[in-house]
Amino acid sequence: MSFTVTRLPVITVEKLALPTLKRQPSAITITSMLLYLLKAILSFISLAWGFLESDFITFAVPNTTFGILSALTPSLLTNASSSSPSSTFLQPASPTHILQRLPFVLAFNISNLLVFDLANQRTERSVAEDVLNKPWRPILQGRITRDQTRRLMLAVIPAVMLLNHLLGAWAQGTGILVLCWVYNDQGGGDEAVVREMVIAVAYGMFNSGSLVVAIGGDSNTSTTSSSNKGSHAPSELGWMWVAIVSGVIFTTMQVQDLKDQAGDRARGRKTICLHMGEGFSRTTIAFFVCFWSCACAYFWALGPLAFLFVAVTAAVVVMRVLVVRSPKGDACTWRLWCCWHASLYVLPVLVTS
Repeated sequence: MSFTVTRLPVITVEKLALPTLKRQPSAITITSMLLYLLKAILSFISLAWGFLESDFITFAVPNTTFGILSALTPSLLTNASSSSPSSTFLQPASPTHILQRLPFVLAFNISNLLVFDLANQRTERSVAEDVLNKPWRPILQGRITRDQTRRLMLAVIPAVMLLNHLLGAWAQGTGILVLCWVYNDQGGGDEAVVREMVIAVAYGMFNSGSLVVAIGGDSNTSTTSSSNKGSHAPSELGWMWVAIVSGVIFTTMQVQDLKDQAGDRARGRKTICLHMGEGFSRTTIAFFVCFWSCACAYFWALGPLAFLFVAVTAAVVVMRVLVVRSPKGDACTWRLWCCWHASLYVLPVLVTS
């Protein structure tokens, strides 16, 4: 008996009548790109905040406060007047207009502060100091390397320079970059007195820049006609006030060094506290807090009630500087000092109220 073997036809995948799935790349791709972009932006903001956190309360908040409050006194601290051009950007500063420019003032301070902090925290000495004082910073946390920080600055600096130009604070922004170079790359931040001097001048740049941005930008750096130049800039009294505040910073800013003595000693930084003695530093801080509280009130010819506004905070700072001596206590004193020197910025408003 014989059997016939019948070969079955080979069925390939191509011959199967399977339904084809229609691709919808547009919605999926765009959504993925948007999510990736959002994640990248949030990651950068988080990284930037890691660099900014320690100096945000010391620089960005007080300087923004200075700019906004000073702009609220156009008859005293600015040259803006009712004869200013009718352009929307160059209208005389009104309270509503000034408050609308608050985000721009804050952007000016944060962006320029970011450049300073990137330059400061990437140095080898700063990393050694942060091991003791601020171990939560991005480089020590492994979120970014020192070389990557340097490369990030190559992108951030041109962007910040462009922003300064658009905001009308090009001169102040350029000055901040020069001071940043002196402080970080030339070691100015490690020398006693020089460190305080650089910080004081930097405060002047931040404060005057904040005022310029708050009142609508300095027309000397904008595209307005020559006949309108100078209409939106600090007045002579405004520049005097900026200089006085820089004097406050020069003589009392060392209060922030009291809490950082361990790290400053490790990196060999010659702060007044370490170079001339902690007792000398605390005594001079207490003296100048009292001196400037009285001098600023006298400068604005304020009465006893207005002086009391500043004197209460000043008394607390003086008492803590002389009595409380611990890193944690000094950190609290430093925050109160920030409140005290920010309270000085209210004085011109009290004159016009």
